[in-house]
Amino acid sequence: MPKTNTKAVANHPSVGDVLHHVSVPFLIFTAVLLGFLSLSATLILPQLTQVDIAGKEHDAVELKELVKKLDTRVQELERARGEFVTPLREGLFGDAMDQKYNSRDLLLFRSKLEEITQQIETASLRPASAKATAGKQGYGWQENKNTISISSMTFDQRELSLEVEGKVQNVGPRSMTVLAQFINAVQEAEWVSDISPPKFTREHDEESGFYSPFIFTILLSE
Repeated sequence: MPKTNTKAVANHPSVGDVLHHVSVPFLIFTAVLLGFLSLSATLILPQLTQVDIAGKEHDAVELKELVKKLDTRVQELERARGEFVTPLREGLFGDAMDQKYNSRDLLLFRSKLEEITQQIETASLRPASAKATAGKQGYGWQENKNTISISSMTFDQRELSLEVEGKVQNVGPRSMTVLAQFINAVQEAEWVSDISPPKFTREHDEESGFYSPFIFTILLSE
């Protein structure tokens, strides 16, 4: 029977023996490393990464939030600056330009409407005789005063429309007739493409006598 070499077998430790001897130092090293890292993260790194901004200390986390807030604020200020100085027709600059053009157009259209009202007034305040004039005084007929009074005008440049508000007065009970003449004259103007006529009503008060209020919308020719 052959003899076994027990001395040779004892000189080769198993894997389990190796792990058993190494595990304890490895666990100790890991625990020390984690402890050191935790201590650094809580005590050392915050002191090293503090940044003074306007007399206030900020750490790394606060700096990220501060950068986001500053970036948002910068975008808001740039957008506000763009609304003031941009050459494009938008923002506050565009609104100012629209108001400028609207004002110019309103003056132009108002002068055109005043030309029409003067023509209507000239025809309406021309009684056939002094007797006819005297007979109309009792109905609120007041010669040499405005017949068609325009109180407000609203111009919409996008829709190319003009809303006109006012009243016909100082012509006695003929106020609705004069209003119809005024609407027909406006509709025949070359700068008018269409018109939304007003409601034809006649009212009366102590001061003005008979009068006809009106609100109508003019669609302008392009």
